[in-house]
Amino acid sequence: MIRSSVVCPVSVGREAPLRELLEHLDRATAGRGTILLLGGNAGVGKSRLLRELKREAATRQVRIIEGRCSSTESSVPYAPFMDALRFRIERGEGEQAAQILGPLRAILAPIFPQLESRADPIIAAQSGKRAGKKADEAPERASDRPVELIFSVLDRLAREEPLILILEDVHWADQTSLELLHHLAHRATQTRLLLIATYRSDELYGTHPLRRLLGALTRDRTGEEMRLGPLSRDQTAEMLRCILDKDPDPAFVAAIWKRSEGNPFFVEELLNTFSGESPIEPNAEAAKALDRARLPENVSEAVLARVRALGSRVLETLSAAAVIGRTFEFDDLCAVLGVSEEYLIEVIEQLVAHQLLREEKGAEGERYSFPHALMQETMYESIISRRRRVLHRHVAAVLEARTLRRTPSRLGQLAYHYRLGGDNERAHEYARHAGDEAVRLHAWDDAVEHYENALASLEHVSDNGERSADLLERLAGVAWRQSRAASGSQYAEEALRLRRSLGHTEEAARLLRRVASLRVSEGDMASAAEALDEALRLVGNRPDSPELGPIYDDLGRLSLAQGDLIRAETLFVHGLSLASRAPQSGEEVLAFVSLAELSVIGGQVTTGVTQLDVALSMLQEARLPFERLTRVYVSAVRTLLLAHDYNRALEWAEAASALCRRQGVVGLDSLFRALRAAALTITGEGEDTLAEASAAVSELRLAGRAELREALRVLGFVHRARGELGSARRAYEEAVAPGENRTSVGLALVSLAEGKTEEAAADLEAALRAVPADQPVLARQLLPYTVEALIAVGRLGDAADLVENAVDLPDWDAGSAQLSHAEGLVRLAQGKAAEARDALAIAAETWDKLGNHLEGRRVSIALLEATLVAGGASAGLSLGRRLLEDRGRPLLPREREVVRRMLRRAGVRTPAVTASGSAPAGTGEKSRLTNREQAVLREVAQGRTNREIADVFGIAEKTVSVHVSNILAKLGCRTRTQAARFAPQ
Repeated sequence: MIRSSVVCPVSVGREAPLRELLEHLDRATAGRGTILLLGGNAGVGKSRLLRELKREAATRQVRIIEGRCSSTESSVPYAPFMDALRFRIERGEGEQAAQILGPLRAILAPIFPQLESRADPIIAAQSGKRAGKKADEAPERASDRPVELIFSVLDRLAREEPLILILEDVHWADQTSLELLHHLAHRATQTRLLLIATYRSDELYGTHPLRRLLGALTRDRTGEEMRLGPLSRDQTAEMLRCILDKDPDPAFVAAIWKRSEGNPFFVEELLNTFSGESPIEPNAEAAKALDRARLPENVSEAVLARVRALGSRVLETLSAAAVIGRTFEFDDLCAVLGVSEEYLIEVIEQLVAHQLLREEKGAEGERYSFPHALMQETMYESIISRRRRVLHRHVAAVLEARTLRRTPSRLGQLAYHYRLGGDNERAHEYARHAGDEAVRLHAWDDAVEHYENALASLEHVSDNGERSADLLERLAGVAWRQSRAASGSQYAEEALRLRRSLGHTEEAARLLRRVASLRVSEGDMASAAEALDEALRLVGNRPDSPELGPIYDDLGRLSLAQGDLIRAETLFVHGLSLASRAPQSGEEVLAFVSLAELSVIGGQVTTGVTQLDVALSMLQEARLPFERLTRVYVSAVRTLLLAHDYNRALEWAEAASALCRRQGVVGLDSLFRALRAAALTITGEGEDTLAEASAAVSELRLAGRAELREALRVLGFVHRARGELGSARRAYEEAVAPGENRTSVGLALVSLAEGKTEEAAADLEAALRAVPADQPVLARQLLPYTVEALIAVGRLGDAADLVENAVDLPDWDAGSAQLSHAEGLVRLAQGKAAEARDALAIAAETWDKLGNHLEGRRVSIALLEATLVAGGASAGLSLGRRLLEDRGRPLLPREREVVRRMLRRAGVRTPAVTASGSAPAGTGEKSRLTNREQAVLREVAQGRTNREIADVFGIAEKTVSVHVSNILAKLGCRTRTQAARFAPQ
């Protein structure tokens, strides 16, 4: 709970400056004193930082005296120094201070009566005589000069114990005090004095005397300057956490950051103004309210006081500038005010000199900005409402006349000014154009903001709902690209409601397809089917409807997902016939890809691959919307993996990933990177596919995309292929859809690898029997695993029946390897070793031809056993050694132990395997790195950053980070520099 007068209980984000101050204190304590000028804008936390320093200094027996300058005493000589000594007198240390001051009291007593009140009659008399001297009369002794005397006082105090002298707000200091600071800077290096003078950097106009002092100290190297900047967004979040004693919502942090820009004082004042006497919950709703909260009075009054002090023409100029915005162009302001160039130059020069504006030079001409958002907000709110509306209309007219390029920023400005000027029709028009331009540039957040503003403008004009529906549909499309499924669904549903009420059948059918797609991603197939059926009812009697072909294709894919291949084929063919009437639409490509997937699942692999070739040749000329184009790529990659065409699957996956990156779609390219990792794991190309798959899952989880489950299945597959069964199980379990009761095939395969044969046999047999008869390729993939599990639990007869009753496939190569593998396992269990050897050799040869290293490795181990049992000791020994010595595609530790056990039974001794399963000692550290890791290590040795390496290989920066972590772990290095020594030449 927060109440008024909020103050952060701790100092946040100032650890580094505090360490620097303490280092200066250590040097001063050792007799190497210095002067430090601590600068920063008002409220940035200079005083708070010094409080932390004083708290630490108090524990070190360091004397601390403080003085402060005031705007009302800017002409009083030595005011901050005497304020520090006066402070000691008022603390009851007057007698001690009087003794230390000595003759300095008589010189300064007329200015500071506190000193005279402590003086004896002789000193008072001396003071009267000195006051009667002429102003131009020189002092009698050099030691009487105040500069020397003040230094001697400070030196005497520092000799007794280390001294910190703090002078605050020296931007208001008199000229003599600044000269004294310069003098002390040259003398302090041999003392135990740390003098810290603070100033407001936003108060230093161009000719301010303190600027000359800063320049002199830098030039002479006799003092140092420290600038305290605003807090970062993360530091602001931590400050809020300390104040609220709870974690603030990111939206609340963003709202505070936007208005305060990290100024700690502004953060506290915003919270004070916003909370009042009631508690505040730092959530998203509070963030919205914060945007509407009034400015803190003490902040706005401080700004207005600075502006009013410069006169009415400055006030008028800044008011008009505040209406234009935080940043504005010189010529725009000149046109809005209707003044001459020379007039405005004079005013701008004055504002820049007093740091009420900053100049920003660029290619587009002179631009100026308010130093802080709250400064612009203060000036804006000081204008009465009617005057603001007039100014906004005037600004809009000026910008419209001067707009040459239709950038989203410029169009957004026009929409903003027309809306606040009361012209909502033109505001809607420009906001919609701004959103369209932002979409073209893939600036999705900007597009959402512009489209939402266009919708807000329509609330104040006559609209039958058509324009609102159009904007909502655009917002739904942007939400899909941003992976914001929930928002996309809301936009689409609202747009659909409006289209229905307007009787727009084509547009309603298009929206129903989008709603169905969203329902599929949520796993709600029934609702998706209902939406597509309604779409079909709307346009089913319109053979020329451009929506009809896509509807049939979507229905076909839904039937395919539900396992109804016959209906899916009928729908795909019908969709293809409709799409062929309008080839320029590109829907024909999607229809061919869908039919290709159907053909491959049905066992007609050659036909399916041919259909994909046709689709690829048409894709170059197709005009598919991006959302449907990605469906083409997803379906093509899955189909090619199913057809064991791994190289082409890699090509399609890489092309799709690059397309997604170019389009700026959040997270979707990660799915294709995951599919690429699956293909590389199968072929054993040597890349670190685990890093790629892990990064893909992390990015999809962060983006909240529905494709996460598929990426998790890939991650589970990669872990299983590496023998990391616990990690594989966790990935497969997370991939199970909510409400899905059946055990996934992936989990069953993990159970088989873990030796849980009873569980694996039951699950795999159930999965195999659940495959429809018209999907023989899927059944054939499960066959060898199911047979292995059944044999392991003593059900050899059932395993033999599965092999005997396996359906023939139209294309022999599509399932020949799996069938031969299963048959070999059965024959081996039946004691027919020679037949088993022949069948397994066929399987191994086929997998080698297809490039499937993973399955080839499994079959080769079974082939080794069959060969040895059949009495082929020489051939078995040769195969066993080849398996053990294959460094490019090494066996997993469990597989290696199985091979060694077989060879030992045959009387062959082999080297021991390490606990980690690595190659025997002496192989060399670099041989343990994958090809991709070695390539990354070469780039690391060149001194490139993770971001630069990611650009070289066209992969995610997070993937590079995983590669580097693996490299360091494998090489036993702690730093990149150490690892670079192992880089391949």
